[in-house]
Amino acid sequence: MLPEDHAIVHDARERARRQTEMVEATYCVRAPDGSVRSLLTRRIGLTGASDRVQSVVGVSIDITSKAVV
Repeated sequence: MLPEDHAIVHDARERARRQTEMVEATYCVRAPDGSVRSLLTRRIGLTGASDRVQSVVGVSIDITSKAVV
């Protein structure tokens, strides 16, 4: 991820570890070819028998727009 987006990702990860509502975050990453891609992530904490979050599952979607000229 880009350095300026570290706080966004960290906050989303920590919120997902503490709650069972979906947490959404949008941030940018640098692809292997050097291009910058925009990602939308959604994650949710899953509880165990103790009703505490035991694990987090999520998905990342590339939402980089491609301008058509």
